[in-house]
Amino acid sequence: MEQFNYKGSDGFTIESYKWLDQSHNKPKAIIQIVHGMAEHAARYDYFAKRMLDKGYFVYANDHRGHGKTAGNIVNTGHFADSNGWDLVVDDVRILTKIIREKHSGVPLILFGHSMGSFIARDYIIHDFDKIEGLILSGTSYNPDYIIALGSMIAGIQKTFKGGRHRSKFLDKLSFGNFNKSFRPNRTEFDWLSRDNIEVDKYINDPYCGFLCSTQFFNDLFYGLKKIHKNTAYYAIQSPLPTLVFSGERDPVGGFTKGVRKFLTRSTEGDNTNIDYHFYKDGRHEMLNEINKDEVIDDINKWIEENSANL
Repeated sequence: MEQFNYKGSDGFTIESYKWLDQSHNKPKAIIQIVHGMAEHAARYDYFAKRMLDKGYFVYANDHRGHGKTAGNIVNTGHFADSNGWDLVVDDVRILTKIIREKHSGVPLILFGHSMGSFIARDYIIHDFDKIEGLILSGTSYNPDYIIALGSMIAGIQKTFKGGRHRSKFLDKLSFGNFNKSFRPNRTEFDWLSRDNIEVDKYINDPYCGFLCSTQFFNDLFYGLKKIHKNTAYYAIQSPLPTLVFSGERDPVGGFTKGVRKFLTRSTEGDNTNIDYHFYKDGRHEMLNEINKDEVIDDINKWIEENSANL
């Protein structure tokens, strides 16, 4: 794993990682990871190394307010004072451009997990032709009224508390019920994985599980509004090879209900290139689950099976 950085559209420094094998003149494909909320790209090291062994190169950036891009704990959980969501999506686009310049002619697959899947879904609204494949992990469908309610509450909190206030209320509103289905709970984050070691690593990592700002939640609900418009589903319906996978017990995906609703909306058009896989008893982070090697092997198999279309 090698660290590097680049400049966002506003000149902000974005810290990033790449996993390359210099003995390979040309990888099978390049996987660009878009990580989730309250985590960071270095957590994907195991997955990236496994894919590297299989002949792929991997790139990932830490979002603003996350990981090394945040710079310190004080700056975590806050994209920007304004326009944060669009800036973060632009950061992903810029990394794609950097990858293209360095690896011309190599298929590029965008891999988004959780919030990263929402960012990836926004990315492809206008740029589905910039990538050859899309993988979505831990994604979901959110009803319009839920998004509207969350947006209203986030706006009120920002007005009275300020944009950088770390909102326990919004955090509880968004994630408070996730652990209920896993009682008796060992930790507050049992919903992430059945692997206790991985859950403890998340809890003990100061750059994971932090509270986010009221402005962050305003940005998030703004992004959710964008990806639930018809234009976003039209982008998914483009002839873009797409893999969607989720744990059957992932509360973010509504225990598959939200994922299935997303799949229904995404297959209303002509796209027959959408595949999906639900993992029995799996929770939110399938790349950190007890059967993570099975999941990684399935991802590799899907890429190989779709290689003619990439």
